[in-house]
Amino acid sequence: MASQLRTGVTQIFSTGRAFAALKSVGSVITWGNFYVGGESSGVASQLRSGVTQIFSNRWAFAALKSDGSVITWGDPSDGGDSRSVASQLRSGVVAFANPFTDDRLVGDAGPPAVFSLAATRASQAEHSSSTPFLFTSPAPATRLE
Repeated sequence: MASQLRTGVTQIFSTGRAFAALKSVGSVITWGNFYVGGESSGVASQLRSGVTQIFSNRWAFAALKSDGSVITWGDPSDGGDSRSVASQLRSGVVAFANPFTDDRLVGDAGPPAVFSLAATRASQAEHSSSTPFLFTSPAPATRLE
């Protein structure tokens, strides 16, 4: 793995105990704690190319691909398992929206649809968002600058 990180890394993302490096060729390299995204063998073939953006919370990662699909991995109960909304994440996703710092996409025909992939742990409810991952789905969008 160390040799894979020597060149081409454009960004590094983290969960509480794992890292994901996005490379210039659109691949992702992960390492760290198995349970919170350091081990991505279940989605490794989908992370070999086409990744344009990564979003992470404390327990899981989500990768946006150039075809508009989203791949998730990490703690299944906190965003790493997106099977319940898989049909909505196969294509057409345009961006990740962070409700605290970067929610700038506004649909022309009304607000875009929003999907929550996991609920916050009960012990964290008073101190964090109730939606660890927030995705905007296809809708005519305008980026506000």
